[in-house]
Amino acid sequence: MKLKIKGFTKPPTLPTDFYTSTESTLLKASESLLLQLPITETRESLYKGVEDLCIHKHSPKLFTSLKTLLQTHCTLTLLPKIKTFLLSSNFTIISLQTPSPTPKLFLTLLGKVWNDWLGSLGDLKSIYLYLDRSYCLTNVGVPMIIDLGVNLFLTEVLEKENILDLVIKSLIQLGKNRWEGEDVDVDLLRGGRGMLSALELYGRRFMREYVGVMKGFFKLEGEEKARTLPLKDYLTHCTSRFTETSTIALRYLESSSKGDITSLLEEQLLKPHVGHLLSQLKSIIEDRSCLKELYTYILRVNELPQLSKTLNEWIKSSAVDIISSEKGAHEQVTELIEYRGEVDGIWRECFGEEEFFKGGIKGAFEEAINQDGRENADRMAKFVDKLMKEKKNSEGDLEKTRFEEYYDNKYQGRRIEWRHSQYQATVDFRVSGSNKKYMLEVDCYQALVLKCFNEDTDNTGLTVEAIAQQTGLTFEELKSVLNSLAFGKPSKNGSTRVLKPVQKAPTDDNNKPIISPTQLFAVNFDFKNKQMKVRIQNISSKKEEEQKQSSEALVAVDKDRLILIDACCIRIMKSRKTMKHADLVSEIMGQLKFKAENKSIKERIESLIEREYLERGEERSTYNYLA
Repeated sequence: MKLKIKGFTKPPTLPTDFYTSTESTLLKASESLLLQLPITETRESLYKGVEDLCIHKHSPKLFTSLKTLLQTHCTLTLLPKIKTFLLSSNFTIISLQTPSPTPKLFLTLLGKVWNDWLGSLGDLKSIYLYLDRSYCLTNVGVPMIIDLGVNLFLTEVLEKENILDLVIKSLIQLGKNRWEGEDVDVDLLRGGRGMLSALELYGRRFMREYVGVMKGFFKLEGEEKARTLPLKDYLTHCTSRFTETSTIALRYLESSSKGDITSLLEEQLLKPHVGHLLSQLKSIIEDRSCLKELYTYILRVNELPQLSKTLNEWIKSSAVDIISSEKGAHEQVTELIEYRGEVDGIWRECFGEEEFFKGGIKGAFEEAINQDGRENADRMAKFVDKLMKEKKNSEGDLEKTRFEEYYDNKYQGRRIEWRHSQYQATVDFRVSGSNKKYMLEVDCYQALVLKCFNEDTDNTGLTVEAIAQQTGLTFEELKSVLNSLAFGKPSKNGSTRVLKPVQKAPTDDNNKPIISPTQLFAVNFDFKNKQMKVRIQNISSKKEEEQKQSSEALVAVDKDRLILIDACCIRIMKSRKTMKHADLVSEIMGQLKFKAENKSIKERIESLIEREYLERGEERSTYNYLA
């Protein structure tokens, strides 16, 4: 048996009122949802009706009918509701200029209207979902149902009767009240922000006007606070404002707005008042946490040069006060070094070792020290040299102190005084391969050096550095001792050289031996003298050594200054290219931080000409820069 399927003799047709009746049912139910009234049909049957109309190609007509319904509801229901409130409360933009509960009531009403509208749109979307997906989504220029409703709320409600202006100004007023410390309904502000964001008005309308209003607010606040508050309190106020920015941005503004508010605070509370704030720097110089806070804010507005200038002026002024005091040289230098340590501490703790300040701090101290010519610089060089010597001898000084304390306790009323230069010792010295024994009369330092060679059993020699480590003597002290033990002049009875250089020592222009830290010295077993007791005299006295060290310190200072004169001259000529002698000398003196003699500057110019950095012009008193 076969089953045969035959086609319809007549194609099926829809009822003549299919579209009209289905659309009427859908629109009636939709209107009830917009008015938040109950509907008699099930949502499933309504969804099926939308699907049937779309399948039978009625999507465009259905979309147009739904749009007309939404537009009519906005015009005849939502807008009148808002206008009625505004008229009943006599609410105008002008009223926002004075504190009033009206903005809060207005935003509360508007928030309810907006949320009800979104809720209704969500219900409609669930019914018209098939239309949304099959028609709106696939056709360019046709908005989705939610987007359609949001756009209609903007064009048919908010943009009528200046309502949008009232919304924005109301939100700004409440936001301003929050900055002024008033208790504000955060949920109300957050809801208003959400509505404007959904309408794509947050950035291009609200924030533009909000920033404009708050700019004036913070400008006046900054002027008043800077004028009336001490620096420390003003910095505390700024910290409070920057902290509030994070809280406000998270609670009722979009997080992206934090940068706008932060920039606004920097431009109105910090940048215009930098000079005034720095004029009070001295008042917080002892408060390092406050100073660190100031540095952070100055860094925010890129005004480090102003801070550096003010700091350097304070450093120079304080250093000059120390140098100009009536205290003794020792106290002045000690206090100046302690002050430099204090400034370095501020640089590390408060300024994060910012390299930008390093050169300025150094320059401020140099200007203070060099303001009276080379007198202060010489005094500093001598004192630092003395400190270095004292540091190296600290261990020996400790032992000496202990002995003195013991002596003072045991022999009260007596005083012990140490004079190392007058110490005498007798050292037994035997020549290898001979039974002859000498008694060497030497001072304390010579005895210490000779004792080191007891450890050199194979007589390969000891370096000057090794001897210094064993004896604790400085290099300059060792040079004097080794000169007397290895290069001393022979007496009428024979040699006094109990030591010898392993390799021949180089000599200077005066034919005197040059001793280096790595030079090797060994025992001179060829030593011969007619007497059994041989006195070895030290070559230089303590006074001569101190004079030499002082002279070397001064030479070092002069050498550094000559380099500075050269650099200053080249820098000036590189920018000017051609200058007359008098103008160049005047310019160099103006830029140097120490007083230089005219003669010294002239000698350095001649030196630069010899080294082909400069050349004389057609006029002999004119110089040209050579690239």
